[in-house]
Amino acid sequence: MSFVLNYFNLAFVKLTNGEHQMTFEVNDSFFEYFGNQEISRASVTFLASIIKSDSMLIIDLKGNGSLVSTCDRCLNAVRFSVKPDFRVIAHMNSSEVETVSNDDINLQLIYLRSSDFELNLASSIYESFLPCIPMVKSCETLENKDCDDSVTRIINQDGNNDNSVDPRWEKLKQLLNKKEK
Repeated sequence: MSFVLNYFNLAFVKLTNGEHQMTFEVNDSFFEYFGNQEISRASVTFLASIIKSDSMLIIDLKGNGSLVSTCDRCLNAVRFSVKPDFRVIAHMNSSEVETVSNDDINLQLIYLRSSDFELNLASSIYESFLPCIPMVKSCETLENKDCDDSVTRIINQDGNNDNSVDPRWEKLKQLLNKKEK
């Protein structure tokens, strides 16, 4: 399935005041579009709960699914579950043009002009994933299994057992010592 940006459009002018629900599916091509190379596979379903009034939209995005990345230690594929949640508050009929972010990591404020008729939620959905992706991804912490033994053995080997020093470094050290004297 290829990525279509318009799939994440919310045509809020067609909505009546009150509560509405929408679902969005996020897959691998979504992360490719945003240039995220850490995620190799994705399968997440988002439920968007929308409350529309005359002057604003409150959109609660709640996701549930899994992402696949590579283990930082053994480079095997590691799957971890994610449950991102994010809130977007859009003020309508505003003279502001730009998006203003709040200090809260799970909240985005958007000002919509009177000429706007739809809102694309793709970047908001992507931002909801960022706190969910662990800084250190390893088989042991995410999948409760040991890393690949063949790779960890290579990592734990002493790379160079001889204690000889490169003669070029010795010459540089001598030059440094002469300068200090």
